[in-house]
Amino acid sequence: MNETIELKPLSKEDVSPAYVGWLNDPDVFKYLGIRHRQRPFTESDIGAFLKNCAKIHRFHWGIFVNSKHVGNISCSEWSVENRWIDISFVVGDRSVWGQGVATLAVGAAVSYLFSLNLYNKIQAHSIIDNVSSTRVMEKLGMRRDALLRENAYLPDENRFADEVIYSILKREWDPNLPGLDRVKVTPMPWSPPETP
Repeated sequence: MNETIELKPLSKEDVSPAYVGWLNDPDVFKYLGIRHRQRPFTESDIGAFLKNCAKIHRFHWGIFVNSKHVGNISCSEWSVENRWIDISFVVGDRSVWGQGVATLAVGAAVSYLFSLNLYNKIQAHSIIDNVSSTRVMEKLGMRRDALLRENAYLPDENRFADEVIYSILKREWDPNLPGLDRVKVTPMPWSPPETP
C-alpha cells in the first residue's frame, strides 16, 4: 500500500455523513460494542462522544488514508498504575478493506503508545469470529492471552460467541515493522498522564 496514512485526533469537523453511515452499517458494527445500540447514531451523538473523549483524556484517533477518514482507533480502558492500555479499532470505509490499513494504523498507534514510556502492555479484545481483527493482532506480534467462552452476545444472530484477548509487551514490540514509518501519528491535544 502506497497511500498516505495518518492518525489524528478527531474533532466535530470530522463528523461527516460517511462517518455516521459506517457506524450505522451492520457489517461494520457487527463485532463492535455498539452492536447493542437500540437506535442509529447521529452526528450529534458522535460529536458528544468526541467531546467526552477529550474531557477524560481518552486516546481516540481517526484513521485517514490520503486525507479521507476511513476508521478509528480508540483506547477505552487503561491503568496508569498497572501500566497497561486496551486498544480497539474499526475500518468503516469498505473501499480500503483488505488493503492492510488496519495493520499499519494499529501498529503505528502501538508504537506511539509505547514511545510514551507509560505502558508496559497493550491489549486488545476481539470476538473470535472476527478473523480480520485477530489477523491484525497476530501480524503485529500480539499473543493470544485468553479465550473468554461465550463472552459476547451477537443480537442480530441471536447467539453467544467466544471472545479472545491478545496483548504485546513493550519488550516484545518491534517498532521496525515494514511500513510503520510511513504512518504519521498526531498526538492528542492534551498531555498524557504521568506514571505514578
